[in-house]
Amino acid sequence: PNPDLSYVAQGRLPPPSQPLSSARSELSLAGMNEEQVKQLQQEWQKEVSVIHRKRWVLFSLGLNALALVLVNALVWPIWAATREPRVEPEAQQEHSWQWWLDQFGIKISTPAPVPEEQPTFHSPWAAWITFVSLSLFAFHAVNTVPLILGKRGCPPWNYWIVGNLAVVTAALWAIYAITGGFSERVDEGPWPVWFTVVACVVGIVTTTMAFTLPCLKAQLSG
Repeated sequence: PNPDLSYVAQGRLPPPSQPLSSARSELSLAGMNEEQVKQLQQEWQKEVSVIHRKRWVLFSLGLNALALVLVNALVWPIWAATREPRVEPEAQQEHSWQWWLDQFGIKISTPAPVPEEQPTFHSPWAAWITFVSLSLFAFHAVNTVPLILGKRGCPPWNYWIVGNLAVVTAALWAIYAITGGFSERVDEGPWPVWFTVVACVVGIVTTTMAFTLPCLKAQLSG
């Protein structure tokens, strides 16, 4: 007996490992004509091509993740081995004898204290390499994972807008952190907030349109 017939009798296609080669002659015994056999073969070939495409997309995502790990595992030890040692500023000596002179009303002019300088924030250069590699992987994952996991084609069109806006927003906050934005007091607030607000508004508008337009179209056509 042909193994293809058991799958056809159950209403499903055989796996790609079993070719649908000799089914045309025997499927006619199961009550299927030539046209139905041809349509079944086309559906099976389409399913096989989708599986192959998902495998290649998953393979490319795995290569990107491997490159991310290898690059960061290489640059951070190099940065740790080549960074300059941090030199602490010398503390100014206080005049401990001034208190005793104040008891006798003796005032001695002393130089005005020098205001302490705020330490300059220096981000490690390896952090920028990590930022770039993570950003590339995030964009790659956001735009390919739905194609791997999706069973009904592509996700709604607004997914690509909201997903990529989320990655861009996270990248801007990462730049703000790497450049020392969180270590400094800024009166006007962090600048990525403005883009975050705009991204949220765009995401809400596009999501609302994606769910309401099909309903309006169905009502108008009905």
